[in-house]
Amino acid sequence: GEAWQVSHFEGYLNRGLRNRIVARVGHPTNFHAPTPQDILERVLPVLEAAERRGELALLERIREQPGAWGVDAVLDALQLGRVEILVLPWRLETTIWRCPDGSVGGTQEMARLLCPEPQPVALRDQVWVLARDFGAKLEFVRGEAEDRLLHEFQGAAALLRW
Repeated sequence: GEAWQVSHFEGYLNRGLRNRIVARVGHPTNFHAPTPQDILERVLPVLEAAERRGELALLERIREQPGAWGVDAVLDALQLGRVEILVLPWRLETTIWRCPDGSVGGTQEMARLLCPEPQPVALRDQVWVLARDFGAKLEFVRGEAEDRLLHEFQGAAALLRW
């Protein structure tokens, strides 16, 4: 709709929904009969930009809290139930070490503190179970946030509960 119509509509939304609005986009080129593709082409770049900003803001919160970063530190905090949000790169290619009882370490040396013969496993195969078992939300980041996560945060980060 027109700007005044959108503003009027927003007035009927509750505060929670109004706070979730990240941008307003213009009309699609086919204004009178837009297709879903026309709308997607308008909305997708705005949504992706908002998502990238949110990912960078999350990394800043983790740095300021302070949170935990580095695979070993994050896995340790996760298994203690301290992780609220587990942040991992979109291209997750990390190997971790798993004990028969399910405990994990980021390195073989760390995992050997938990059991004598840990086995290497792909984190991407274990992350869903780990997040579920320890009550953590997962956030996979892309773009600049992924680069920062890999270089500044040693491949993994976590926003901590306590």
